[in-house]
Amino acid sequence: MKKIKLLMAFVVAFFFTITNVYAEIEVNRVSSIIGKYSYSDFNITDTNVYLYKIADMNGMAEFTYIDGFTGFTTDINKLQSFEWNDYTIKINKYITDNNINYIASTKTDGNGQFVFKDLKVGLYLIRVDSMKTKDYEYSSGPLLVSLPNYNEIQDIHMYDLNVFVKTEAKSLNVNPGGGVNPPYTADSIYVYVAIFGIALVIFIVTIILILKRKKKNDVNSETTINTISNTSEIDNNIVNNNVVSNNNLNTNVRDDNSNVSEDTI
Repeated sequence: MKKIKLLMAFVVAFFFTITNVYAEIEVNRVSSIIGKYSYSDFNITDTNVYLYKIADMNGMAEFTYIDGFTGFTTDINKLQSFEWNDYTIKINKYITDNNINYIASTKTDGNGQFVFKDLKVGLYLIRVDSMKTKDYEYSSGPLLVSLPNYNEIQDIHMYDLNVFVKTEAKSLNVNPGGGVNPPYTADSIYVYVAIFGIALVIFIVTIILILKRKKKNDVNSETTINTISNTSEIDNNIVNNNVVSNNNLNTNVRDDNSNVSEDTI
């Protein structure tokens, strides 16, 4: 069964980093997370979102595991950027295996958005429930978030984050051939509109060419008819002229015969 699959989502270690920065972390600053759960232009609404806190952060941007995660042996502070994805998978499994409770939960609104406010700095993990429609099941992997995130471009710490949940869509309708129907999104609709537009242009051009050809044929037919008519008129004139000539000839012959008869007498 075909899946339209995206990579597991995590925020830490791509465009932002939380280590080796010069500015000291404001450990008492209140932070927040605003998230978006969607698939292309389809919003995942009224769906549960869970927030887990994994570690605290000190003023030097160093993590310390909180209670419940002290048995997890991976040292967060020594992780390289390419190791965060694997770390996310392992810490997510650890949460499941040890039945660790979330610290907060909420639901996505009508736009697929969710908000967690009044958070302390540290490392968090976000989970979202899957959602089923008539034709598709939408789901996502865990999302790892560091509060704050360091923005290298602007050279600032970001305590209020906007995150996007990477989503996969699995079709629940299997075609007779064994494939699945992909979800309709704005992109696929634009493709259909483009195809329809091209077909419409081809149709209009074809009609125009047919009409031009028909008009040309009509003109040719009219020219042929006029030519035939003119030819007939010429033929009639020739016939009439011949008749007149013959009549004149007969008249002359009769006159000659009359003269001969008179001379004979």
